[in-house]
Amino acid sequence: MTEGNNRDIEIPMYLDHFKNISIFSSLSDDHLRIIQSNFRKMFVREGTVILQQNEQSFDLYTILSGKVRVSIINRDNREVSLAILKEGDFFGELSFLDKKPRSATVKAINEVKMLVLSRDAFLKILRENPDISINLLSGLAKRLRKADETIETLTFLDVSGRVAKILIDVANEQGEHLSDGFVAIECPTHQYIANQIGATRESVTKAMKSLKSKGLITMLDKDIVIAPNQFEIL
Repeated sequence: MTEGNNRDIEIPMYLDHFKNISIFSSLSDDHLRIIQSNFRKMFVREGTVILQQNEQSFDLYTILSGKVRVSIINRDNREVSLAILKEGDFFGELSFLDKKPRSATVKAINEVKMLVLSRDAFLKILRENPDISINLLSGLAKRLRKADETIETLTFLDVSGRVAKILIDVANEQGEHLSDGFVAIECPTHQYIANQIGATRESVTKAMKSLKSKGLITMLDKDIVIAPNQFEIL
């Protein structure tokens, strides 16, 4: 990671933040306290490359404030943006778990405060606290079940159905509930949705237009508003 004027900072830690990290969500408060005590606190400047695609690094990051962009270089050597992550989100978990090269590049959009856990520190925790390992396995099993659901979605739904499923998942995780059951979400990029559902950006754009024409979603500035009880296809 580019150093520059980046520095460690003192930030209070709190359990709810770690409960939002899926691989830790099944752990008790006592176990979370053990894990969070091993995180180090870090501040990075705007424009800092935190992770580089294909590099050999294995830390886990969680964002306290600020935003980062996740991107990949595709086969045409073009950078494709996958996601924008913000406060409460985490990244780096794949290499953290399997010790393989980074699958994407992560760059700070603005000043970012993070907590960072090294893989070596995590393995030491597991060796000293085997009951944490058991609970983590339970959490990973839940993630595998969710992956199975994703595979089922990709197999049986058309593009419009897959796009609707992505929007509903985002709404369930971070949607803002409005009056009369409507839910507003920050609009993901069409390229991000396409990467998530195994479709082209053009087909996602066409599917979004179809959903809007049917009154299932509407656009409000940079947000998508999802109508209540509308995605019967799911």
